[in-house]
Formats: sequence, structure tokens, C-alpha cells
Amino acid sequence: MTTVSVSALDMTRADTRMITALGPISVPKLDEIADTLRELAVRGAGRTPVGLIPAITSHLWDYDPDRFLGDLVELPACSVDELPALLTEQARRVGHKNAISVAVAGDYLILDMCHGLGDGRLITMINQVLGERPLPHAYPDWSFGGGTNHPLERAIAGFYGSDPRRAGAMLRARRGAAAIAIAGQDEPTLPWSRLPAVVAARTNGGTTDELRRHRDRVSPGLSVASIIFSSIVAEMRSCGVELAPTVNVIFDCRRYLPAARRVLGNFVSGLDLPVADPGDPRLLNRAISEAAACGRPLAALLMSTSSFRGRYRRGDGYVEETRVPTHPRARLAFSDIGQTFPGSEMWLSGRAERFYNAVNEPKAPEAIVFTITHRGADFDVTASFHANVFSPTVIQTALDNVAHEPGRHFMHEAKDQ
Repeated sequence: MTTVSVSALDMTRADTRMITALGPISVPKLDEIADTLRELAVRGAGRTPVGLIPAITSHLWDYDPDRFLGDLVELPACSVDELPALLTEQARRVGHKNAISVAVAGDYLILDMCHGLGDGRLITMINQVLGERPLPHAYPDWSFGGGTNHPLERAIAGFYGSDPRRAGAMLRARRGAAAIAIAGQDEPTLPWSRLPAVVAARTNGGTTDELRRHRDRVSPGLSVASIIFSSIVAEMRSCGVELAPTVNVIFDCRRYLPAARRVLGNFVSGLDLPVADPGDPRLLNRAISEAAACGRPLAALLMSTSSFRGRYRRGDGYVEETRVPTHPRARLAFSDIGQTFPGSEMWLSGRAERFYNAVNEPKAPEAIVFTITHRGADFDVTASFHANVFSPTVIQTALDNVAHEPGRHFMHEAKDQ
């Protein structure tokens, strides 16, 4: 057994987990899954996160292909509509400290991974290997390593070094965001403990293509993600959920590296954006575009890792939330994963029945994390939150409204113009 030194980017998330559901696919037998994951660990030889055993007590993590894998269990078969309840049950398990655990429920694969190993990019790549079951000679290149060292430093140097004016734009944007974030910090609170939950909704019938066509007619340049995000905001309001003054958008910072650079560990940044009306897709799209253009996701990632290092040295790197405001306002966070496994032959059915999405349990009790994945011309959306802070029925209703007519506020407004 050897040890591997990991970065603060990964240590920051070592106390949280990601849980995905994938299917329907021809799910491998449990011993095949174990063999595949061990093969990935052996090939990586400590150069990839697979095979590492995360620890919150040290930046030196054990690499042990024979010990990193946790539970391998077979659950009763379920349908796609039962997956949110199954994911909720998995998220509420106590003491699941293994690097990776796997469950099989009929034609669905449930992968539970310590977030310290990597972000959505890594767990998706592992899912693809498990689902497609390549022959040994056809394993993906990433399984041998080749990740970029010090990706954050390289990205910052490349992005700001090529145009120093970006730093000034970033500082101006940060000052505006900080002014909004200061308000409302001394609210009365109550004792609280985690109770993760996930609900989901799905579109069918070419919804995303319809959104694009309408967007192209009335407001070219808007991203479909902004329309979906703003639709969620509008439906949450319609359901009576009081919202915080900022929204959080999760950026993949690989966008700031050359395409040839590979980052297998964590490299996403959650950025709070002050938007006058996040239910307006134009305003939200502008805020996202301006933040990305001046590199605010990189600055936020640098600040969060620097802050973690300081807390870790003081011995309070991982502090659990134990209180919640008496009148919580929902802090919405959005992540659009994009198309998942396009062209893959692992699926057992057409796009209408496919599902790939995740539980991203928020640390903060007031946070709700929305994760969007795309199936061709349609999308799935999950909401991860705490059921003792927000009503699952209310959140489910909001998502059902989004899936029934995504962007309806935007589309009706455009028709009235």
C-alpha cells in the first residue's frame, strides 16, 4: 500500500458524497463490477482517483486497489419513477465512508462515490466504463492517468496572464456580489440535523429542441440552460418558496484550460450570482456570461480552497451545520451536466425511458441543488435538499411544472411582445 498527496481542491469535498443512478442498462453482475473497478484502480496506479481511500485527517490518502471498494449490494428491482425514493434512501445511510460503493436495482446502477475523489466528470466516466463494459484493450485513456498537475494555478496563469484586464473586471464583479451577500446574516436559528431528499422530473417529446426553436425566434444568444434555470426559479416562487437574493451556478473550470489538459479530480466552482430577477432568463444568462468571461469561477475556487486551508490548519476544516434559520430562504444552486453518454450502446431502451442523474446533498440546510442532464432533445432535473427544511411535495410540484412546460413564463412573455 502506498500514499498519494492530494490537493486542497479534493480535500475540500472529502466529507461529502455524490450518488448517481444510471439505466436502464444491462447491469453487470456484482463480481464483474468489482473486477472492473479494481482494474481501473490497478491501471491508474495512484495516478487517478480510483483506488484512493479519502481521509479528512490528512492530505496523504492511501492507494489500495484491494481495499478502496465498499459495499456491493443487490436491491429489489425498481422503475425509473422509483429512483428518486431509492436515491433518497441511499443518501440517508449513516456511516457510508467508503471511497466507492455500488448497488444494483434491476436494470439500474447506483454508484455512491466520495466527492473528494472527483466531481461529476469522474463519476460519469466511471459509470460509462461500468455500463459499457469495454474489453481490457479498449479501456479509456484516462484510466492510465495523465491528469494535469496544479490545474487551478495553470488556469489562473493562462486566463489572466493572457489579458490582465480580466482581473479588474473580476474584482469589480466580486465587489457587487459581496455587497448583496452581507445582508441578513444575523437571523434567529433553530437546532438542525441533515435529512437529505431528492425529487426528480423528466421531459419527453423533444422539449429542449422546442425551447431552442422558440429561443432562436425571440431571443437569440440565450442559453437553454438559462431558460431552464429561470423556469425553476419562477416555478419555485409560484409554489410559495421564499428565495435568497442570489443564485448559485456551478461552473466547470476545465473551460479555462486547453482542451488537451485533463483534470480527473475536482475542478468545479459554485459561484453566487446577484441577479435582479433570476426568473428572467435574459438577466440570468447575462450574469452567467459576464461571470465566466472575467474568470470569477476561478477566483471563487481559489478563495474557497485558500479558506479551507486556513480552517484545516486550525482544526476546523470540516464543520457540520447544526442550525437552520427559523425562516429559511431557499438558496438555489444549478448545475447543467449536458448530454450524457450520447451514442452509447449500453442502453436497453429508447431515450424516453433513460435516466442518468445524481444526488448532490447540500451542506447548508437552506440550499437546494438542481442538477440537469440531457437525453437528446429532452432533459431530466433532480433537486437535492433537506426534507426537514423544505417540503418534498412542494419541490416536486415545482419540478413537475417545469417539466410540463419549461420556460413557460419566458415563452408567454415573448408571445405578448
